[in-house]
Amino acid sequence: MTRLGSDIPSSPPSSGFRVAPFLLAALCCALIAWTASLAAEGDLFRIQKLDIRGLSPAEVEVAKVYAAVPVGTLLYQVDVDALRRRLQYLPGITQIEIKRELPNRLIIELLPDQARAAALVQGRRVLLNRQGLAFSMDEKTQDLPLIVGAESGADLRLAVHAVSAFAAVREPDELAMVQVGPLGVSVWDRAGVEHRLGKRRLRERLDRGRRVLKEASRRGVQIDRLLLDDEGHPNRVVARFGRPG
Repeated sequence: MTRLGSDIPSSPPSSGFRVAPFLLAALCCALIAWTASLAAEGDLFRIQKLDIRGLSPAEVEVAKVYAAVPVGTLLYQVDVDALRRRLQYLPGITQIEIKRELPNRLIIELLPDQARAAALVQGRRVLLNRQGLAFSMDEKTQDLPLIVGAESGADLRLAVHAVSAFAAVREPDELAMVQVGPLGVSVWDRAGVEHRLGKRRLRERLDRGRRVLKEASRRGVQIDRLLLDDEGHPNRVVARFGRPG
């Protein structure tokens, strides 16, 4: 006995239905590629302005020259490592952060170095950072202590160490000058008192000198010079008294 409908397929052939998802995926890929092509050819991902932070307006213009990234450059075509290397030549910068922000912003954050002192080097006044390295030429240094007598990088580092030691025990703006010599460093405060410190234990010696000056002030005694560098007797302080008023 023949069953009615036994020769009718239970389901349509599957081959005809596998084409549609494939075509749909292909169309999506084509649409994405077309959109990306339009974006690349247009202005969507092109840098309109360099966003440089951490500097004054005048310094930003200088930084743009060092960055050498023309307006209109595609954001994803910027070589960040090469850009960082170029910015490392910018004077007085200690930290560089670069990040891309879609669709078209390139953000550059720069941390300027901080001057700890000014120094006379080969007849020119330069700014020194906390490592004792010269990083800028600047004549407007009246508020910074002046370092004189330094003839080498080691001398400059010792002098800046003295500046930091002074700032640890007294107000930084009370320091006027640091002189480097064969026996070490001497510092002058803005009251005109010389502190001869030598080459070691600078903070300890400055603190001892501060206590001596405080006691002298309490007694109404004026001191012009403190000798704090006696290596044979570390606790000895020799004071030279000045004339009152």
